[in-house]
Amino acid sequence: MPALAEPRSLPALLERLPAPLGGRLGAIRAAARELRIETWWVGGGVRDLLRGEPTADFDLVVEGARRAERLAAGLAEALGGRLRRHDRFLTATVELDDGAAVDVAAARSERYEAPGALPRVEPAGLDRDLQRRDFTINALALRIEPPPPELRDPVGGRADLAAGRLRVLHDASFRDDPTRILRGLRFERRFGFRFESATEAQAREALGGAALAGVSGDRLRCELALLLDATGNLVQAFARGAELGLWKALDPDLEGAHPGAELIAKWVETVAALDWAGRDPGAPSAWRLALLLLAVPLARPARRRLAARLALAAGERELVVAGPDRVERAGSLLARESEPPAHAVARALAPCSAEELAAVAARGPGARRWVERDLAELRPLRLRVRGADLVAAGLPPGPGIRRALERTREARLDARIGAGDELRFALQSFEEAEG
Repeated sequence: MPALAEPRSLPALLERLPAPLGGRLGAIRAAARELRIETWWVGGGVRDLLRGEPTADFDLVVEGARRAERLAAGLAEALGGRLRRHDRFLTATVELDDGAAVDVAAARSERYEAPGALPRVEPAGLDRDLQRRDFTINALALRIEPPPPELRDPVGGRADLAAGRLRVLHDASFRDDPTRILRGLRFERRFGFRFESATEAQAREALGGAALAGVSGDRLRCELALLLDATGNLVQAFARGAELGLWKALDPDLEGAHPGAELIAKWVETVAALDWAGRDPGAPSAWRLALLLLAVPLARPARRRLAARLALAAGERELVVAGPDRVERAGSLLARESEPPAHAVARALAPCSAEELAAVAARGPGARRWVERDLAELRPLRLRVRGADLVAAGLPPGPGIRRALERTREARLDARIGAGDELRFALQSFEEAEG
């Protein structure tokens, strides 16, 4: 764990920020100085600065809604960005041409009318603003204008940062916003930190008390996707989620049915071992692999319920609802004692996504060899002969031509004919079937 910067070293740290961060900070300070607005850099950017880590986060807080509006407008002009206001939350975003953004907010307090609902906000002082945040390590503020820099730490965030401790600011934090639990799990992974004991107990209590029920599907899906964003993180993420009761809170049928570490590790190892480069359908995504892992132990009605709960788009919904069935069908075919013909394997694997192919391959060496062959040989195989060639040879247009071409491709896959035999075989196949 890196040593934290001392408060007395902050002026030098600010002066030594690498480009383009340093230049952007200089422009922010200059605009705030010209407008004579006291400006605080808050949250993750300050946390990362103290840890000596690179950051792209520029979240600024100003006391007073009118001053915040003036600073946001001034920054948009100074930085050449597009200004987007979010009046309901007393915030604004300056979007820059390089894809970065600077967020400007009026210091505010929050009130949650229901667990998981978006908060109602009203203007407040800086300390009150810091005390509404998710974890103490993010409740840090650094005054960047006027000088000298001053670190504000009303809740002991710096000490928790030094100790590798994730601590919420009040007992109702997770009930107010249960997605903070998912963000905390991300921080555990990213920093190697851990929930302190009271915070972990509050997370378990919130999840056990159906706190997630008030969170919209869109918000829940986005937070889960951020948590499950890399295959190398899936074993830890699933294990910690199970410890806290996250999966049961997501759907009661996942209690005791969520994937175990051995299955996850096997899938992850298979993804890494297969050659996806330049292949159709491309490499699996960690998020979609996680969705399939969640769906595999569930019955079809529970899969539909899970897809609806997470407000999944059509492709992800199809993966969750039908993907496990495709994996099972293909896996059962490849598990038979007798070797299946290549065309039958190709037919079973054709509708499978990359994630489903990985799940099939993870069933054993034989299944993996077939998936490797499917990616390398079966899927890429394209016939030279076309329907127009069969019409030119005198066959009548219609579905019989499509069926003849399908049988020709099966013969190629099974190595019963070569590329030069396609036209002859297709014509013969048509005559035998339609004749």
